[in-house]
Amino acid sequence: ADALSEEDRKRKVNETMTVLIPIAHRLGMYKIKGEMEDLCLKYSKPDVYRDILERLNATQEELKESLKDMEDSISEMLTEQNIPFHIKSRVKSVYSIYNKLNNGKTWEKIYDILALRVIVEKVSECYLTVGLIHAKYRPIPGRFKDYIAMPKANMYQSLHTGVFGSDGHRYEVQIRTEEMDEFAEKGVASHFAYKEKHYVKSIMEQKLEIFRNLIESSENLSDAQFASEIKSDLLNDSIYVFTPKGDVLELPKGSTPLDFAYRIHTGVGDKTVGAIVNDAIVPLNYELQTNDIVKIKTSSTGVPNKEWLNFVKCTQTKNKIKSFFVKTEREVYIERGKEALEKELRKQKIAFNDFLTEENKKEIFEKTKVESLEDLYLHIGNNKFAPKIVINFIYKHEESMPQIKQKTIIKSDDCDIIVEGIDNIKVNLANCCNPIPCDDIIGYITKGNGISVHRRLCPNVAMLNRRIIHVEWYKETTKKYIASLMIYTNTKENKIFDIIQKASIDDIVVEKINTHSKENLTEYELDCFVRNLEHLNKYINDLNHFTYITNIERLIR
Repeated sequence: ADALSEEDRKRKVNETMTVLIPIAHRLGMYKIKGEMEDLCLKYSKPDVYRDILERLNATQEELKESLKDMEDSISEMLTEQNIPFHIKSRVKSVYSIYNKLNNGKTWEKIYDILALRVIVEKVSECYLTVGLIHAKYRPIPGRFKDYIAMPKANMYQSLHTGVFGSDGHRYEVQIRTEEMDEFAEKGVASHFAYKEKHYVKSIMEQKLEIFRNLIESSENLSDAQFASEIKSDLLNDSIYVFTPKGDVLELPKGSTPLDFAYRIHTGVGDKTVGAIVNDAIVPLNYELQTNDIVKIKTSSTGVPNKEWLNFVKCTQTKNKIKSFFVKTEREVYIERGKEALEKELRKQKIAFNDFLTEENKKEIFEKTKVESLEDLYLHIGNNKFAPKIVINFIYKHEESMPQIKQKTIIKSDDCDIIVEGIDNIKVNLANCCNPIPCDDIIGYITKGNGISVHRRLCPNVAMLNRRIIHVEWYKETTKKYIASLMIYTNTKENKIFDIIQKASIDDIVVEKINTHSKENLTEYELDCFVRNLEHLNKYINDLNHFTYITNIERLIR
């Protein structure tokens, strides 16, 4: 090589690196591989090579001698304690140091120039060994890592520590059992598999499960929507969180305790009522971080809330929440539709079985574009079809033809509500749930007090089948409506000023605020005026930036 010109020498070196090093790598000839890499660096970048040797301030032989002294010292300690062991050691090659520097590491942050690996028989001996080393040599702050109690995502296990030797050199020491070393060297946690970010089967199974669920739920999605969901759930950055038992779950970055709960099981997610992260109560919209330990609180009476859809991250979670409401609402609407049809038939003195003959059903299905009796009941129950109209498909008497009016905008008591087919009737917003524009709402025909408008999830109307009427918000609303919140904090300090100030910034008028103190926390019951649901949600999100606020609920009294 010395006889060649500078340009030819570099070309030959590059050819050597391209052909021989991958062969040595594949054959497991790591010693030869390291020597070849150092030689290639020496001839291709001699200035860099010399600079690294100068920084080492010692020859490879001197470093090996220092490493041998440290190895003898550790061996002596372990022998005195009757701990069976064997030690592997190595001096980091010049080329490996060059690679770290080239990837942005500073010289001071390279701790593994001199490295030892201590192999013992038992896990308990791993911890005893690291204790003995720390007792004799001063540990480097921040360099102790316990990957035995908390394995890496690829299930790699070992204790890592860095210490200052008596000669002034820094040493990296890895301590593990024979089984851990075998797994690290030859299993899926091997050095090169880890560098290429290969993960263990359990993580892959989780990704495959997500993909399978996305495939199953993609029938009604466009190609663009499906691609977006794949990108969101599978290709985005991930976090790794733990169950209380120590099992690892992979979730997309930005996931919440609800995403965690639904990943465990749909039944757990549906019945979630609270979450504890790292032994602290957190709101359900809390953003999880890698290494969080998550515990889900459930209740046998717990049910999903539609507002969860506003902050959960995983597409799979959203689909499961939507599926719950589709299923439960469908059952309610079907029962409600059947009762409404039976009631109208009795009113017109028509026998139920005489009306729903096979011939009549075929004609009704054709005219309503439905495929089954359940679908017909469903459309009657959600007010898409009026029972009279369905009956008149068969009994076309002029006198029984319904006179349906156009939708009329009702401004009673300044409510921006549209009621279908009814004029000059009083409309009130229910005080129990305080609906605001953009809420999913339903009307209830009261006795002598007009129509009371509720949020559809309000328990006061959830199970009512009769005297229910379809209502909706007028698209252009200008006034503000009252909303009630319960704000939970983890401090006894008075935070009313912060809450009111944030409301003022968000153009929200606070009507009243009451405080309730409990042990070391305070709850604030707040009534405020907002324009619509989006306006309210912005205020809630802004309040959640205060670290002392643990949860915010919209009240239904």
